[in-house]
Amino acid sequence: MVERALARQDFRAAYGYARDLVWYVISFLACLRREEAAALRRSDLTAGAVPGSINVYIRKSKTDQYHTGFVLPIAGITKSGISIVQRIARMDAVLAAWGKHPGDVLFENMNSSEVPLASSQSILDRLMEVYVPEMCARGLEVPNTFRYSGHSFRRGGITAIRDAARAAGIGGGEMWGVLLKFGR
Repeated sequence: MVERALARQDFRAAYGYARDLVWYVISFLACLRREEAAALRRSDLTAGAVPGSINVYIRKSKTDQYHTGFVLPIAGITKSGISIVQRIARMDAVLAAWGKHPGDVLFENMNSSEVPLASSQSILDRLMEVYVPEMCARGLEVPNTFRYSGHSFRRGGITAIRDAARAAGIGGGEMWGVLLKFGR
């Protein structure tokens, strides 16, 4: 979708598509709440200690009672091969083609690169209004009852962590302790 929008020089749409993908991937991998994802800045993402990992600094979370923030280590690439770094680079390339320069705000308001999203609702709305219909047009069968919410990425990410922990032989108690350590 990004490429088609760029081909017709619709930079606003191309940026929106590229930005949304970054939001979906980071929200899933880090099990973020909507407000945590919307508040991310580029400076909140740093290289992790494990090669290929990324540290995500969460500035404010409803489980962070002392408002000190915390660092959440995540994989830099999904199991299906989607790289966060490559997706951010692609988003930046779209901005450059548009004649704009990325600021520190990761998920920018479409009208101003220095203004973060006030809400992720528009990104979630586009999932059901744009991306799901596009995938259906490509042959994906989606039940009529299919619905997403901002919590779906968080819940899906935690389910993926649970499944990976089980496959690695990590017990429920140990996994629970790790999830609580990171406010998930």
